[in-house]
Amino acid sequence: TWQEKLPRGPSGEALHAVHAILFDTNNPQTVYAGTQKYDNPAGYDGGLRKSIDGGETWSPLKVKSVDDVYALAMTPAGFSPTIYAYAYGFDKDIYASTDDGVTWVPLENPDPAAGVPNVLRPFMVVDPGNPKQFYSSGPDSLYQYDSGTEQWTEIAPGVFSIRPLSMVIHPQNGDMFVAASTGGFFQSSDGGSQWVSANVTNTRINDLAVDPTDSQTAYAAVDGTGYSLAKTNNSGDGWDYLANSETRLNAVAIDPQVTTTIYAAKDTQTLQYYGSKAFIYKSVNSGQDWDKIAYLECIIPTCEITIQKMLVSAADSNHILVGGTGDNGTLVRTRDGGDSWDELDTNTITAALAADPNDPDIVYGGGAALNLDFVFRYNDVWGDWTTTTLIGPDNIG
Repeated sequence: TWQEKLPRGPSGEALHAVHAILFDTNNPQTVYAGTQKYDNPAGYDGGLRKSIDGGETWSPLKVKSVDDVYALAMTPAGFSPTIYAYAYGFDKDIYASTDDGVTWVPLENPDPAAGVPNVLRPFMVVDPGNPKQFYSSGPDSLYQYDSGTEQWTEIAPGVFSIRPLSMVIHPQNGDMFVAASTGGFFQSSDGGSQWVSANVTNTRINDLAVDPTDSQTAYAAVDGTGYSLAKTNNSGDGWDYLANSETRLNAVAIDPQVTTTIYAAKDTQTLQYYGSKAFIYKSVNSGQDWDKIAYLECIIPTCEITIQKMLVSAADSNHILVGGTGDNGTLVRTRDGGDSWDELDTNTITAALAADPNDPDIVYGGGAALNLDFVFRYNDVWGDWTTTTLIGPDNIG
């Protein structure tokens, strides 16, 4: 069970978004929370909050004249206590406090001219073996700050293709682990000089499809700039990107009858006044070459359309069902391999599809309609489309 600890406003409105939580390494009853101010009545600021009773009550601390604190770190137990705060405000500075948060001094700013960007940092981590050093991230690399020399140093040039979002350091052996959003998961055992990918080529996987005739073969729809469809032939021990496929994919499906036929889907950038499009691609040689076979279009201004799931019938390779989002939802089908398409449902956001293994005309769908989450059974999905049955529960989420 969970209990809400930070106070709400007079009308029950949320006052803060919490970006960071820090337990005092010398006293676990002391907790710090880095918050961001919501649009709320005057007098309710963001910034740093401190509790000395395990989170029961909180008092504000001021880190210079800033409203938002996005990251917190502290030296390990046994060392002179220093708290670091990344306080997003006018100067976008990192501050240090040696008196439990009462007073703060800014650290030496990163120097963009020296190749260390002064931009938003999603984390700060103190080295447990050397408390004079802590680590933070820039747009596509990792940086080390040394409080003795007051200098910033880039320690992972060229390793990450996108901003590192999280980092931990093993307290015994000093191994570093970094998660880089759509750039992967990496490990260093020598203080950051050398990095290896920890067998995760991309951390944002939107969909998976396993070859029904070969359990060692699977495809992953990867969402990330420059990342195409990923394929494994050895049960996930290694993955290769299929260079000729599209990038930033949302869904992938395999033809159960002809498993060398693969379908992949992606959406385009939404334009404020023109809606958006989602495209479906087909490969007949296990993803080596691709043809665009269809697109779905949402022409309502600000409407976003995204294909979230595709299903190919086990009884007929020409029967394909596609579900996703639209103005109110999207569910379409083709019964001729993609030459023509029927719009079946525009009122249900369809996020999951599964066929009855004993009757391919029955398909189950998971999604949302009327602000509730549902499970539907689509009867005779490849026929006249006359029956849709709600099988509940009526509010899954």
